[in-house]
Amino acid sequence: MYETAVIRLPSNGKLGVPEEVTIRNLTGADEKIIYSGLNESSMDKLIKNCIVDPTDISVSEMCEQDKFYILFQVRILTFGSAYRFETQCQECGAKLEVSIDLDSLPVQYAPDNFDDMLNITLPARKDEIRIKILNSKDIIEVNRLLAKIKKVNDQGTKMILQMASLIDRVNDKEMKSLIERQKYVESLSSRDIAFIWRKVGALPLGLIQKALADCPVCGKTSEVSVVMNAEFFRPTFVDEEIDD
Repeated sequence: MYETAVIRLPSNGKLGVPEEVTIRNLTGADEKIIYSGLNESSMDKLIKNCIVDPTDISVSEMCEQDKFYILFQVRILTFGSAYRFETQCQECGAKLEVSIDLDSLPVQYAPDNFDDMLNITLPARKDEIRIKILNSKDIIEVNRLLAKIKKVNDQGTKMILQMASLIDRVNDKEMKSLIERQKYVESLSSRDIAFIWRKVGALPLGLIQKALADCPVCGKTSEVSVVMNAEFFRPTFVDEEIDD
């Protein structure tokens, strides 16, 4: 039997997906996906497997914030909220062993006026643009184009294409192709580009994947990131004995 839980998604029903979904715990088949390597396609498959209801949800159209939150909650449902990991002190570089309660990480849910936040006016060009929240389809399209033009390791081109993916409309005109949006971004001033990144970064949406840890060597407090990788899905057993 599966263990299940109903969770409220950060997008809060504002981005075309339900406000709540029912998830289940991980299985051996799911772990096979995790340890084969986490990328956009495998993460979508894992999430789809773990959503019990609704069964017809399109994971590739879910925003990244919802997807990460689902995986966090699947991990908690399967192994509990206690999590230990290693990182480095930002001050002295010493090894830090961090123990956190994943349930304590704050979540930002889309507010009632969230749709209004997606419409912005560029400070230099004065264009009225509508930004969107990226989903798997957008990211896969960027990676496909980078491979096609042989710019996979070109961070500048990747940054431009990622910003192009964020732009939905310009002066109420739909920007249909990624190439069209790329040309538009390349024509913007650096001031407008910085403004867009700042607005996107300030959107109140998703899990805050940060925690504080005190260094035992220098005594400084560092802000550490909770990284989602294969290690994240390994259990942290506290004061438990595992029978052979």
